Amino acid sequence: MIWIAKTFEKYAQWSGDQDFVARLQMAAAASGSDYTQVLMALAEHVDDQRETVYIGLPALEFAAPFVGYEVTAPPAKRVASLLIGDQNEFEKHFRFPTIKA
Repeated sequence: MIWIAKTFEKYAQWSGDQDFVARLQMAAAASGSDYTQVLMALAEHVDDQRETVYIGLPALEFAAPFVGYEVTAPPAKRVASLLIGDQNEFEKHFRFPTIKA
């Protein structure tokens, strides 16, 4: 699995990328490929003004349509929200935010 990431201003429009990830996941499942290797997560930032979108892909050739994203190291259990993908695969790389009581 390879990872690409892009940092956006908070509340930026990355929904087009999310739609494309969903289509990739469905295409992978339909072709018999491992669809769990396609996921998208939104990571929290300390400054609360930016957010980073991580996309996990089975191979680098799937990254071409994602303009402005850069290949990155695996996220190392960053706090994030799962946008699209398999929850078990997500939890290998990220942790969900904790709710403060």
